[in-house]
Amino acid sequence: MKKWIVIFCALLALPTFAAHCKIQQDRFAIANTNTPQASAFLAKLQGLIKKNKVDDILNLVRYPLRNPLAKNLPAFKNKKQLQKQYSQIFNKQVQSAIVKQQSKKLFVNYQGVMIGNGEIWYDNAGTLNKPDIKIIAVNHHLKIK
Repeated sequence: MKKWIVIFCALLALPTFAAHCKIQQDRFAIANTNTPQASAFLAKLQGLIKKNKVDDILNLVRYPLRNPLAKNLPAFKNKKQLQKQYSQIFNKQVQSAIVKQQSKKLFVNYQGVMIGNGEIWYDNAGTLNKPDIKIIAVNHHLKIK
């Protein structure tokens, strides 16, 4: 009889445990953000790209911004420096990757959230309650003269 009582109690607790596990399984937690925040940032960035709102896009960047694939390109220390090279950094390839990205197909790991094939990475330097989500890398092969 005691065995059945234990099993019955365990079954009663199962829905609560399952709900708790579901909350903890947000795949974006590893990047210090969550699904709604990561998706909202992507949607905002896509809207700004489509409207060519360069100034607003540059406000979504965490400086200094580096492009590890462009060996001859120094880090952009501020918005003004990046604005001069905007069309080369946020070129058609990068813009296309941003616009085509579906939020459900975003890749995420401890380094942040990736758009496309790594063209853009963003992360949250804030907290879940006070997010500070910004672009941390723009990656593509680039030669600036």
